[in-house]
Amino acid sequence: GTGKMTEFNKNEYPWSSAFYVNVKFNGNNIKISDQAFTEIDYIYTIDFSGVTEIGDYAFYCCKNLNKISGHEEVVMVGDSAFNGTCWISDTIDNVYIKILGSVLVRYLGTSEIAEIPENVTSVTANAFQNNKCKTLFIPDNNIFFHSRAFSGTSIEHVRYKGMEEDITLDELREAA
Repeated sequence: GTGKMTEFNKNEYPWSSAFYVNVKFNGNNIKISDQAFTEIDYIYTIDFSGVTEIGDYAFYCCKNLNKISGHEEVVMVGDSAFNGTCWISDTIDNVYIKILGSVLVRYLGTSEIAEIPENVTSVTANAFQNNKCKTLFIPDNNIFFHSRAFSGTSIEHVRYKGMEEDITLDELREAA
């Protein structure tokens, strides 16, 4: 169905009896609240047209979510918003870096050297978790790094593109 989205209690969604759901947002400056769609197994695709912010755990454990589109306006993604989804863990079409709008959500590459694209303005918690990256090159454009962006990583060196000197995590936080 379509129409205005109101708040519902967990498991009291009007679509809770559906077998397969494609979600499409339509509007401007839409903010998806924390845990809005947590653990809904029947969401397969989402069109984020008009969405600017996605809250903490918003799609957490929506295990069948595998395709996202219309995310160009996203500027903030909350903690663990997509953990437990196919989208966050799969390298479909050889895409090893998951970016929504200007937010780097996850890096899945297997190379020991990685580079953050110029259009990224923020990096979420655990973005580099469980990968083989040892050296990360970042653009010099005041990226905001979540305090846990490098949790669970093997990254040993963070450098601005074209530089040989390492940057400490404290320096990264101060620069943002």
